[in-house]
Amino acid sequence: MEGLQRTCISNEFWRVLIVDDDNFIHGMIKEINRNLQFEDRCIEFISAYNSEEAKKILSSDKHIALILIDIFLEEENSGLNLVKYIREVLKNSETRIVLMTGQGSMDLQEEVILNYDINGYENKPDLFSKKMNTVILSSLRSYRDITRIKNNKESMGKVVSSISKLYEKDALNDFLSSSICHLSSLINQCHGRGAENCNINAFSALKQEYSNTFKIVGATGKYKQYIGKRIRDAVSHEELDNINKIIDNGDHKLFDNCYIANYRSTSGNEAIIFIEIDRKINYIDIELLDVFHKSISATFDNLCLDIEIEETQKEILYILGEVTEARSEETGYHVRRVSKYCSILAEKYGLSQRDIMLLTHATPIHDLGKVAIPDSILLKPGKLTVEEFNIVKSHT
Repeated sequence: MEGLQRTCISNEFWRVLIVDDDNFIHGMIKEINRNLQFEDRCIEFISAYNSEEAKKILSSDKHIALILIDIFLEEENSGLNLVKYIREVLKNSETRIVLMTGQGSMDLQEEVILNYDINGYENKPDLFSKKMNTVILSSLRSYRDITRIKNNKESMGKVVSSISKLYEKDALNDFLSSSICHLSSLINQCHGRGAENCNINAFSALKQEYSNTFKIVGATGKYKQYIGKRIRDAVSHEELDNINKIIDNGDHKLFDNCYIANYRSTSGNEAIIFIEIDRKINYIDIELLDVFHKSISATFDNLCLDIEIEETQKEILYILGEVTEARSEETGYHVRRVSKYCSILAEKYGLSQRDIMLLTHATPIHDLGKVAIPDSILLKPGKLTVEEFNIVKSHT
């Protein structure tokens, strides 16, 4: 990043790889674009002087936004072979590729564009002007949009996955964490890396039962240390005031340096999502945020309702089990012990969380049939007759 004169607002860079065996080309490209920025991020130029150097860089660096490749690198087809390697071997379809050629080889343009997955074919002399700015900026814009779509798809998959894990212990926490990931991608905080791999600072918090206190249940960045603690312990007074305003209104809002959303369920659950922002958000992202806020709100409500129904069903099963316990002194706490043993054994056996939960909930009623056994037999102090023993066995 030689000769940068502007101060970058963001601490992240767009990474551009130059692949050319002529050091003069590297110097010219860097000099012409030394002050170039896109969306408040400066550009870092990386140099490779042959195909092997380029392959090593691309194999280890997954965040190259643009590659400028000399079509005739070491030999006639080196540049084209490198393009095929990037697309077919590395399976990299996001990075933009622009081929650079000498003045005498523009006649290959149509053939190359038709047969190779590239995003531009430029004459080198033309690039040593303001046209280079246009090529780089249009390529970065395309890369940004492609990675945004990819991130949104991955994040939505995680949101859907968290819903499918309804029977797992931390379903609600997982859903809120996935929502942070998705919302972070929507407001374009993570270019090509996914929210979980970004240095974003964000957290989700749940309102505690029988209390107005919100505790942090999931977090990224600097807020990880506050998991399990109150929101007021993690944020500034100004941020806390903004959070309280959102809670009062039951809505979501973009502030100068953060995004805050409040989610409420008809069953009384309430959550907060807080994401720090260090860049200006465009109007398209704002509209998308509104759409997904409504979607996440509806899903949160349904998820909380499902959890409440599940808890009610579990309580009913325990009550039924306790009815059996009440009729037999010898089986005191037997139902709860069996339920606990089944849970431990199922976990040791390697069953899924859903199956463990189903077993744990089902075992309290394993002796429910004893309700139909006459007290004269169930509570008989002496040895049972064959007929009485057969009646007892019928309870299963």
